[in-house]
Amino acid sequence: MSDSTYDVIVFGATSFVGQILCQYLTDTYGVDGELKWAAAGRSETKLQQVKEALGSKADKLALITADANDDASLEALCANTAVVISTVGPYALYGEPMIRACTSTGTDYCDLTGEAQWIADMLEKYEAAAKASGARIVHCCGFDSIPSDMGVFFLQQQAKKQFNAPATRVGMRVKVAKGGVSGGTVASMMNIAEEAAGDPELRRKLANPYLLCPADHGLTARQHSIAMPEYDDDFRAWVAPFVMDAINSRIVHRSNALNGYSPAMTYNEGMLTGDGDLDYLLDYSWDKKPVTIFLYRGDSDPTSLSDFFTIFTGVSLGISASLDTIDIVIGDKLERLDQDFPPNTYAGTGGAEGPSTLAGQRKPVTLGKAFNVPAVLINESSNQYQVNDGAVTSIDAVYVKGVTLATSAYTTNVSAGTFALNSTPSGIVTADVTNNITMGSHTNKAGAICYHLLTQFGGLAQTTDVLPSPFSFAQGNPYVLGGFFKDKITILDAV
Repeated sequence: MSDSTYDVIVFGATSFVGQILCQYLTDTYGVDGELKWAAAGRSETKLQQVKEALGSKADKLALITADANDDASLEALCANTAVVISTVGPYALYGEPMIRACTSTGTDYCDLTGEAQWIADMLEKYEAAAKASGARIVHCCGFDSIPSDMGVFFLQQQAKKQFNAPATRVGMRVKVAKGGVSGGTVASMMNIAEEAAGDPELRRKLANPYLLCPADHGLTARQHSIAMPEYDDDFRAWVAPFVMDAINSRIVHRSNALNGYSPAMTYNEGMLTGDGDLDYLLDYSWDKKPVTIFLYRGDSDPTSLSDFFTIFTGVSLGISASLDTIDIVIGDKLERLDQDFPPNTYAGTGGAEGPSTLAGQRKPVTLGKAFNVPAVLINESSNQYQVNDGAVTSIDAVYVKGVTLATSAYTTNVSAGTFALNSTPSGIVTADVTNNITMGSHTNKAGAICYHLLTQFGGLAQTTDVLPSPFSFAQGNPYVLGGFFKDKITILDAV
């Protein structure tokens, strides 16, 4: 249709994929340039929003209102373009009217459906009419199934060129994939599942690898679908089922039937998961573990670790695995201090783990000599409060609304860092607590407490990692102090 107003109309321009496509066309071709294109959809308001989002480059973009349920509007749209790109899915629910309009007007069409049952239905209903009108109807022009279909096409061309024979056993394996699943894709998958659940005949069709092939295709090779994890000898790796295989393999088989690659060709797809040789490494705990990297620069082979010298000491921040490598993310030792503090939380299961209202909250930590700390009520029925996650040296005083209680008004359990009031308090309960932190001759000094945080909670080495000397720090800061922590921070924050 060389006399068409537009070369391309994007039908469904307000959909997730439609907006991406409009952005691509704007960035690559502009608007009203060499490629004449327009955006179409059923809502003029939403189309205008898409146009505005494209910026000033799209000021001249034409907007066309058309509804999948209005045949007249679809035929009018087709009459003004050479090609329709449809992103209106699920196609099994909304796609047929546009196929009908394109075949009747001789307009070329492409989409990104992955719904094999719908494609089979469209072939049966409209293939003959499309051939008669000259309309070229091309389905599956997205990730499903261009890489698969074009990949096999290229492979077979090269096989015949180099070996003068086709490849008869072909497999596609996905090693790494980026991107996500759009709402339209999810809706299409749900619709296929709903249709198949109540239709045994449809389930039989979907299981047929040659579903989309012409009736006289003549292909008889028994196809193996990867339905469970299995070891692939060709790739020397384990493979898992690939969700796109259900549509991709059927497109590839149709292309085989139309292009005549080989009547004996088998094809399947799977996800590579690795050879398994390094899998045992993933079972180890890597987070914040010490890492040392050594380097050897001798002329002869090293005989012991002492022949190496250290070029890095730090910690592991995590681990990831690809097909044939284990990648360890490393950082310097300060990364250890990025851990949550206080380290433990209440389970909310009663007793020492507190009521359900405390679930997930941090258990308090007292270091040094701290005054008037807000005690945590862990058992309302027994008026039990906690001031430290573990033993303390002493609980020196208890207050209710700032008034000191007589020692006879409560009992302490210093081994658990708790105390219990003899009666229900009338206000906020606080306490003076001592949890002695000693370093050499220094007790409850800034240097001693920081040293304790760095080594006991941060896991730093006592002699090599804590610089400058905490003893000098303690001598320069000789005052007794304390800290009480019950809200989540990091160890570095605490220091």
